Amino acid sequence: GHNLCWHESIPAWFTSTVTKDNAAQILTQHIQTVAGRYAGKLHSWDVVNEAIDLKSGRPDGLRDSPWLELLGPSYLEIAFRTARQADRTALLTYNDYGIELDTTEQIDKRGQVMMLVRRLLARGVPIDAVGVQSHLAAGDTPGPGLIHFVRELAAMRLQVFITEMDVNDRKLPDSVLERDTGVASTYRDYLTPLLAEPNVNVALTWGITDRCTWL
Repeated sequence: GHNLCWHESIPAWFTSTVTKDNAAQILTQHIQTVAGRYAGKLHSWDVVNEAIDLKSGRPDGLRDSPWLELLGPSYLEIAFRTARQADRTALLTYNDYGIELDTTEQIDKRGQVMMLVRRLLARGVPIDAVGVQSHLAAGDTPGPGLIHFVRELAAMRLQVFITEMDVNDRKLPDSVLERDTGVASTYRDYLTPLLAEPNVNVALTWGITDRCTWL
């Protein structure tokens, strides 16, 4: 299930209706309605999506989002606790992008995601997994940092889901054979070490055809 709380795709009435006084009620009601509708039918939910943004400049790494502005960091806890109440059987996931590679920026963001997860666990917030979106370019491969991240989460008894994997092939040659080979190699080189980790139990693609891709 993707997703219950995000800073994008907010309805037009949001800014004129939601205030600091009613934001918690509206977020709770939304999650109760959506997660409750499909309770018992889904493997997992992306409860909160993309809450970390280093460019927002906060020490805790949180994104400057409408939910943060209205409720502060507590919105994450509200979302996860409400999701657990609404759907007792689904696994609850924090989902984010840009944490797959061992570049300086992605290492820093991965660290902030880890700190967020630790804060949630320290408060007894129900979270079962971390989603690694995995929007890659052809030739990208996971470095040792991502594997270490996965193993750190395993030590905390958390699963890791590959949630949105796709491979951008725009920089590959025009030859269909070369493009297909490059994309296939990227999937192989990325998935093989990750799926070898015992707590990586799910790999999802983000669409199955270029005809409908968000790219």
